[in-house]
Amino acid sequence: MLLSSFAFAQIPYLGGVGDGYAATKGRITVMGTEWARVYPSPVVRGEDLRVVATGVQDELTVDVYDVQGRLVLRWQDYDLIGTQYVDLPTRSLVPACYLVRVQTKKKTFSQKIIVWRE
Repeated sequence: MLLSSFAFAQIPYLGGVGDGYAATKGRITVMGTEWARVYPSPVVRGEDLRVVATGVQDELTVDVYDVQGRLVLRWQDYDLIGTQYVDLPTRSLVPACYLVRVQTKKKTFSQKIIVWRE
């Protein structure tokens, strides 16, 4: 039975950086942990990449790095409390693999994403 035939399924996440899970609905994959999620992956260039971070107290930084380790996109805000929803524009990213790092003062989560062409 194909995974896409399920309405929604959670499968163990075995690859990448960090400890987390992969939840697949059709061809969209949500990667994350109990406190941070990044989706969709793959994302079509020009569409927003969503980052959800729960339990944030004060500062939240979301960095996107290319495969050569260069910082290509940064979002940062202060004085935050609770769950934060960050929509990152992907228009400036070329189709490739990237590393997204979600960071608070106490926690860090990293996830590989793929940007497809339009």
